Amino acid sequence: MLNVLKEVTDTSEKGLETNSSTQLGQQKLSLFFATAKSGGGHVATAQAMMQGIEKCYPGEFHFDMSDLIYEIGTRFQDKKLLKLDHDLKKYWKMALKYPVSARWGQHIIDTFPGVNVYTHRLLLRRFAEKAAIYFNAKDVDLIVSNHGWLTIGLTLAQKQYGMKARMLNFLTEPLDASALWVDNSADHFVVPSRPTLNDLSRLGVSEDRIDVVGYPVQQPMLNAKTKQQAREELGLSDRPTCLVSLGGEGVSGNVEEIVSRLHAHTLAPQVVIICGRNRPLRLALRKKYEGDERVHVMGFVTNMADFLAACDIVVGKSGPASVMEALAVGRPVIVTGYAGLNELKLINFLEANDLGKFVPKLRGFESTVGRFLSSPEKLIETHERCKRIDIDGMTDELAHYIIDYLCHGAPKERIHEGGMPLDVSV
Repeated sequence: MLNVLKEVTDTSEKGLETNSSTQLGQQKLSLFFATAKSGGGHVATAQAMMQGIEKCYPGEFHFDMSDLIYEIGTRFQDKKLLKLDHDLKKYWKMALKYPVSARWGQHIIDTFPGVNVYTHRLLLRRFAEKAAIYFNAKDVDLIVSNHGWLTIGLTLAQKQYGMKARMLNFLTEPLDASALWVDNSADHFVVPSRPTLNDLSRLGVSEDRIDVVGYPVQQPMLNAKTKQQAREELGLSDRPTCLVSLGGEGVSGNVEEIVSRLHAHTLAPQVVIICGRNRPLRLALRKKYEGDERVHVMGFVTNMADFLAACDIVVGKSGPASVMEALAVGRPVIVTGYAGLNELKLINFLEANDLGKFVPKLRGFESTVGRFLSSPEKLIETHERCKRIDIDGMTDELAHYIIDYLCHGAPKERIHEGGMPLDVSV
């Protein structure tokens, strides 16, 4: 392990400052972001944290990010680990397709958090053993984990298999926590909100291991283009536009009906559908709307910020990263469905702060769409309310916190008590 070679001081309102490692002739400290490509939210927040640190400390640190169970399984040619990774992603796709299974699963593990941790330690033992070998062969000063399985597995690697790297655990749920995370022997947790801390504490993690800082979003969303510029660059018409966002996996049970209703809406909006990795859905929609200038069907995109900037409203499931990215660009979110119980908390947050609307089974869908699209004033008001969340500020604060933790470890007292503002008591 590298020794800590940077002096970090909190000398200004802008946050922590570091001496340049290049000037001092020292090797850069290294951060490793351990994540999982189950959906898009975990990867998105890992990228957001890296980008935030690079913005605040340009060129100061070395970064790695990995779909870790898959990478270690591949590195060691371990078929059992690769199957474990496959099963994890398969379960999440099933949960998206059959949301009731995700809700019941969360309810069960939250009822028996100790059993959950014990079971996952058994399940992840092989991963933990290989992870210790993997990281002890690398110069990593801090691992940032943002998936519950990785938190449990990497903690096991530390405690039983001699992994030397320190770890910080970021919870990707803005307003709650499930028992998937409750390994009280884990180094430390950083969470987006006080309700998240409360849930984690209630489920068994001691509060002295938790700090509230905020939720990060990637820099392209925080520096989005103007609506007109984005539409011109994407080749879209300058007219009321609905973005149907289906997350990384592109799974939604009623997406074809959603698109059909938007297409038939009296305001005749332009409809852009991001199908993610769901190739069959993309092909089916392109075939159905072939030649229709008001419907644009996309697959997995890497310029989501441009599509968010180009639209007036976002329609889709309430995945945390997708919702927070939409709010970062200032767009209201019309939620048509949710998978886990964590997403229900986010729906309540949207409605309590008039940042969107939940339309279960599409009841009142057309009128809700019309309420936003027919009122430029309401879209402007929503944009202003989104600014009050200060996602840009939370992203910066989390970057400073991670570097502070890297250089000094967990604070002796809870000096970090920021996180999600507005009405988060829902």
